[in-house]
Amino acid sequence: MNADAAADVKTRLEKHYSADFLWMLNPGASHLLPPDASLLPNNATGADYMWMWTRVLEGPDGLGRDFDWFYFVGPSDFAATLKLAGADDMRAIDAYYDKRALTDPGIKSIDRNKFRAYYALRAAITNSYGSHDEWNIARAINARRRAADDMAGFAKQLAIFFDGKPAPPPLFEEAITPGNAGACSQK
Repeated sequence: MNADAAADVKTRLEKHYSADFLWMLNPGASHLLPPDASLLPNNATGADYMWMWTRVLEGPDGLGRDFDWFYFVGPSDFAATLKLAGADDMRAIDAYYDKRALTDPGIKSIDRNKFRAYYALRAAITNSYGSHDEWNIARAINARRRAADDMAGFAKQLAIFFDGKPAPPPLFEEAITPGNAGACSQK
């Protein structure tokens, strides 16, 4: 479901802004996910995967020059993917689960009640280890951009959107609890 929502958001944003002018990197796309950890050298973990994304997002000079903005999914993005109408949404989530369970053995391994509760009440970056790290990466890039002589301060910061809206300016400067990156500092 998370991969579906990320792909849906990518498609919607490229349509909204025009794919001629905007390309969205979806780090959750299946071809960008790490293989089974047992197949990776030295038992790579989510922390290793996030370190790789840090290098991609920051770029060679740490200023993330290949990116103009970060978009973090929120509850309305998941509601759009699930086609929720704002009435009887938990029943709609159950119907989605039931339909998907007919063809997706992975979803059957998830308890239906937990699936419903998660996608009705928690589906957003707020409950994602990787997204916590990506938020902190964006914050660090913006701090570096403000300090860089050739970046012109605030005007060249990454725009940061959450749930379809620009994040309030104070949040650009707030770090949040690390997700997978916390494991990096423990190695």
